[in-house]
Amino acid sequence: MDVVSTIERKYVSQEEKIESIIGVNCQLQRAVSRNCPFSTIRSVLIENPSSIRHTDSHGRTPLFLAVLLNANLPIIRLLLAAYPDAASIANHMGELPLHVTCSISTAELLIREYPEGIRRPTKAKWLPLHTARSTPLAKLIIEEGIKRHVNCRNNTSFVSGMYQKDAEGQTPLERLGNSITWCVRCTISGTRKQRLVPLNPIASILWNQFYILTRASAKYYMYTQEDVDLTCRSSCWNEEKFYMVHSLVEVGLCWQELLEVALELYPEQVLEQDGLGRTPLAIAVTGGRRNKDLCQRELPFHEVIQLLLKQSKEAARIPDRRGRLPLHIAAEAGRDLFRKGGIKDIIFAEPRALETRDPKTGMYPFMIAATASDRSGCDCGKEGCCCAIDAIYFLLRESPSVLKIIIS
Repeated sequence: MDVVSTIERKYVSQEEKIESIIGVNCQLQRAVSRNCPFSTIRSVLIENPSSIRHTDSHGRTPLFLAVLLNANLPIIRLLLAAYPDAASIANHMGELPLHVTCSISTAELLIREYPEGIRRPTKAKWLPLHTARSTPLAKLIIEEGIKRHVNCRNNTSFVSGMYQKDAEGQTPLERLGNSITWCVRCTISGTRKQRLVPLNPIASILWNQFYILTRASAKYYMYTQEDVDLTCRSSCWNEEKFYMVHSLVEVGLCWQELLEVALELYPEQVLEQDGLGRTPLAIAVTGGRRNKDLCQRELPFHEVIQLLLKQSKEAARIPDRRGRLPLHIAAEAGRDLFRKGGIKDIIFAEPRALETRDPKTGMYPFMIAATASDRSGCDCGKEGCCCAIDAIYFLLRESPSVLKIIIS
């Protein structure tokens, strides 16, 4: 009795209609799709060795099909050993087995056999990082991508494919952020609840992946900034010292829903200082280091400031490591916040800052605003702009007593 007859008799109860749908048309693929045991698949392979190179109507090899159906690791090893090049053969959509795996062990085997697969995009321009189906898998792809300098920028290797945009122009972080936002909005509209946390199961899985990618992005940013010392750079990837809220503001991923979720998950971080001695508010008033390569969508920073102060007004009273209050930093950063309202929120939270000298310059906030106007242009687009005068006037109007202090 041959092996083929055994398979057909033992699994005749299975729906052959499924096989026609998924396009299998050889005995080895049929054995894989029917979840046959290891011994049966090995027997089929021995009886017909050339079947390992066969592709179905979708361009999928037996290895691809086994990975897609999450076959047992011994079966993956058997098929990969019989035809190692199958790890590099894409289907008609441009997908490699690495794009569709949901197993860490399988991904490790595929990367070991074909490391270049990490940087291979599909026809939709998706990297394996775009399609990672779990947080551990995303972390593995990031770490392997770092080793292999995937999509490196500025002579660094800490991007690991996060800047690769798909056919819709979205990076992996942006796609995850959009998915989380959609889940959050659906939950709120369905239950009318006020709190976003706990997240629903799908959003929770997406958030864990988003967390890993954001942490990797923050690490890359730290290594590419000349004003960041080595101690801060090395601590950025440390799980215990990573600040999610700070990083979202820093790299410009502070969409309203994402920032609100982060503030509910890590409420204590709004008052904590990172390795540079900055709170999220101190980062926000400078405009962060917004990276449009990572994400095109953005939340205006005056709205970020409002969300942070809504979480805790105490943030406006916390100086950075040089003793500067958020109002000092904001006055020096430029006049955009004066027009859009961010400064007003900071002053309302900590009015005493108006009469507090900046340790760096020795000046009061209105003086800092006056000197900043000589160094930075205005982007309001108005002819004969008076924004600098408006900023100085606003600060003096809120605390005219500061003039008495100066005169006396």
